[in-house]
Amino acid sequence: MEFAKKLVALRQKKGWTQAFAAREIGIQQSYLSKLENAKCLPSPEVIKQISDVYQVTKNELALPSTMSDEQYKKHIYWTFSLFFVATLMFIAAHFKLFYGQTFYTYQFSLSSEQSDLPNTGYHISELYLGERYLEQLDLNTIEYRLIGQREVERPENNWLYAVALLFLTLSLMLSLFSYLKRREKVHS
Repeated sequence: MEFAKKLVALRQKKGWTQAFAAREIGIQQSYLSKLENAKCLPSPEVIKQISDVYQVTKNELALPSTMSDEQYKKHIYWTFSLFFVATLMFIAAHFKLFYGQTFYTYQFSLSSEQSDLPNTGYHISELYLGERYLEQLDLNTIEYRLIGQREVERPENNWLYAVALLFLTLSLMLSLFSYLKRREKVHS
């Protein structure tokens, strides 16, 4: 935007119309209008012509800054890093690698009638004890039979999805920013 303002100021300082300035520079008036309205960036040849006509250096034109190769490499590194972390978090959330939880429901029955314990009942456990499990308690044997299991959705997985989506969005925005800045450098 500074370049566009500087271009208008230089033309007005000389007292030229846009048509006359465009003729002097050697470009179309419509192209000069786009440059002055920050609709496009000039090529290196046009920059040289402008600096010659207005008798200013390229630095005085306040050209938009472009990204250096080192900055571009950093952007690419961070883009891929964010994308990789986002992908890992999405996979972890989807497959419940960190916050998966399954509850197993067992029906138990007591083999001895001489105990104060109830003869039958249900036991819910986070541990898988097998289809059939026997437990010895004093003189009594308790038999557990698996009757069902239930996957429980934990809120931590939803947070992983949200953070993964945020990182993915950031990586896409960073890659777009890098692309546009790099494109400016290539075209200048």
